[in-house]
Amino acid sequence: MSTDSKQPGDAVREPYKYLDYYRFEDADLFFGREREIQKTVGEIVSAR
Repeated sequence: MSTDSKQPGDAVREPYKYLDYYRFEDADLFFGREREIQKTVGEIVSAR
């Protein structure tokens, strides 16, 4: 049995904060844009 399977009654963490702001603890909600981040940071650093 996998330890990361969902069990009934497990709390579901919503990714939408609506009017609340995001904190460092919410970093796991942001994924899938590594390439765009690297490109943007590279452009910022090279344009100094």
